[in-house]
Amino acid sequence: MVAIDDDKRNVYKYNVSKNSETKYKPGSWFELSFTDVVDRNTPVNGTYKIYVWYTGKNKIYIDDLKLEYMPVGFSE
Repeated sequence: MVAIDDDKRNVYKYNVSKNSETKYKPGSWFELSFTDVVDRNTPVNGTYKIYVWYTGKNKIYIDDLKLEYMPVGFSE
């Protein structure tokens, strides 16, 4: 989950990836990514927070977590 909070801790945006959107095999690494547009109403001094929410009973490992900013009109 990704959240953008202002200085009063108001959440302006969040995204959640559903289990049905991931393709993984237990015991194997897999890649999870998503792209979203940041609303123009997001506070200038907003804080981006990334949460990993796992409700299972086994351990999970996270590696190479990355957040990228791409200006409007960006293309690869």
